[in-house]
Amino acid sequence: NNVNITLLSGAPASYVLSMASPRYAHRELLPLADGAEMQPQLGADTPDDILYDMEATYGSFAGRGAAGSYSASYGVGGGGAVGYGSSGSIGYSSVSEAPSSLLSVGETVDAPETVAKVEKEISTYTALSPTSIPAGSSGLVPIMSRKLPGKLFTRINDSLEAHTCTLVDNNTGLVLQPGIATVYIDGRFRGQMPVDRMQPAQRVTWCFGADMDVSADRTIKTTSEPKVMTWTNDTLWLHSIVRETRSYNIENLSGQARQTAVEIVLPSNSRLVSPKDSLAGGSGEHYVLFSVPARNEMGTTVVIEKGIQTQIPLNTTSLRPYRNNPSVPEAARGPIEDAWTLVSKIEVLQIEINQGTMNMQELQTRSARVKEDLRAIPQGAAGGKAVQQMVQDLNRLEASIRRIEESAKAKNKEIEELTAKLDGVMKPLTPNH
Repeated sequence: NNVNITLLSGAPASYVLSMASPRYAHRELLPLADGAEMQPQLGADTPDDILYDMEATYGSFAGRGAAGSYSASYGVGGGGAVGYGSSGSIGYSSVSEAPSSLLSVGETVDAPETVAKVEKEISTYTALSPTSIPAGSSGLVPIMSRKLPGKLFTRINDSLEAHTCTLVDNNTGLVLQPGIATVYIDGRFRGQMPVDRMQPAQRVTWCFGADMDVSADRTIKTTSEPKVMTWTNDTLWLHSIVRETRSYNIENLSGQARQTAVEIVLPSNSRLVSPKDSLAGGSGEHYVLFSVPARNEMGTTVVIEKGIQTQIPLNTTSLRPYRNNPSVPEAARGPIEDAWTLVSKIEVLQIEINQGTMNMQELQTRSARVKEDLRAIPQGAAGGKAVQQMVQDLNRLEASIRRIEESAKAKNKEIEELTAKLDGVMKPLTPNH
């Protein structure tokens, strides 16, 4: 009688230690000849057994004690409302399924609702008055019952998959703990799903099954409008506005109209241009809502604008599309043309250096072969004509190698000068120049 009930949920840093439970020293076990038991029939449970006789399940707690069980359940009503319910029971029980917040089965203890208190990570739910349970029986203790506004729709995600979902707002002012959501539509069970912890004023989308009657296809058209070119840290950047037009076609094969929502996840630095009346989700996504008639199909168009920047490598292939291009910002046309001229010269010089390097490697191979031949000549034959010819060939090879090295050095110096000029012609594109 007159039991005060408080449920505490959250993630406190705590532990449980049984200070009063006896500790037993190990002693040798000797069998009894008369077959008597070592302990009384009703003495199998020690205080530690009673204290730790509990099991944790997702969204539930079970054990012995005054408030032996706690569970959280959610439900969607026929009008699209979502109900949140919790219950505690006195006695011995094990809760593995969430109770329905719409269907009442069995007796309910006559007790008022609780007052809830939220402090950081800890939520406390305390009954407003003591609860009494008849001896030798048990009963359900209402802990909390709240209605959450929800909007039911079929969601089309970016992979064009159709799922039945509801958009829920937590307007209870309470932290709703994680648990199993049980969904009812028009009084009929539609499914279950795990749900995460929900903060006050938080908006979330709960999806609880595929909608096999709805299918979707999509076409995407992308256009880009260059806006600004900048020169930053020796890198040329093109800043553009990219407009992405997505055309969706949704088909409804069912015998009733479907409230459908196309999910749009916007990347950073982007905006939804149309439609204007989209519904904001709870994680940055947007929903474009429209109704698809029964056994019919309907289309909708979504336009997204993104501000992007693209690095343009300084070579003739990358610069070619921007030469004499009227879409290029006017301030960048002159620097781009000058950069093209300089880059063209640099590329020609680099090709010549690469070709010279290949020729030099061949000459070095021939020179090494001649040196090996000279080392193989006997000591007394060093003055012969053949040997003199080999020495002359070696000298010519070494001279050609030196000329190639000197030419590469000069061309590299010229590339350095052209690169310095390139930085100069691009200076006007430096931000805040």
